[in-house]
This record gives sequence, structure tokens and C-alpha cells, in this order.
Amino acid sequence: MGASLQQILTAIQLARQRIRWKPGKAERHLLKRIQLGQLPSGTTLGAYESLIRRILDDPIADLYTFTYDQADYPTVVALIGDQHWLVMVDLNGQMETAFPVVRPETYFLDPRYTHWGRLQEYLP
Repeated sequence: MGASLQQILTAIQLARQRIRWKPGKAERHLLKRIQLGQLPSGTTLGAYESLIRRILDDPIADLYTFTYDQADYPTVVALIGDQHWLVMVDLNGQMETAFPVVRPETYFLDPRYTHWGRLQEYLP
């Protein structure tokens, strides 16, 4: 698809303003992260979204685009504790997913990821 950098940045800004999920997806994503042991049992949706906001607001987070099926997904990756967490949104700023990345040094070698640099290079 080839989204422009401006479209990517606008999507990130929209996600920063308000975390929006597709209907019925928020709880499903939260439950999956808990079941996989990526979040502690009892984690609330509010706590999960707080983590997502922290990632989106981290100035030294890495900005990527993930391209899948001819669509581009703005993606932000930040180090939280000892884990790299990924937040992916669509071009409307709506949540797609958020999860910790195992072995980021190889994960982002996937050619579907394009690295743009650090968020602070583009957004305040």
C-alpha cells in the first residue's frame, strides 16, 4: 500500500489521544496476553491500556511500519522493564495488537517491517 510517513504519524497521534479497539477485541486481547503469561493474572483492561499509552508516549521507542496483505500498520516498540513491547495500530489509529516481542534482534529482520527511527525524531 505504501502509507506516507504523515499517515503513519497521524495514526500514532490518534492512538495517543484515545485507545480505540474494534468491537469486542479489547477483552479478547487482554485475556490472550494473560493466558500466554505476558501479563499477570488479574490485569485489568485499564492497566493494559496504560501500558499501551506508555509505549506510544515513549520518545525513544522505535517506529516501524508492518506491511501485511497490502495494508500498512504503524507499529511502536519500546523497552518496558526487560521486555520489548510492540503496539500496532491501523492507519485510523485503532488498536490492532500489543504484545511483548521475543528476540527483537531477529523479529524485526522480517522484511514486512520497515524501521523509521525513534519516535522523538518525528513527534513531540
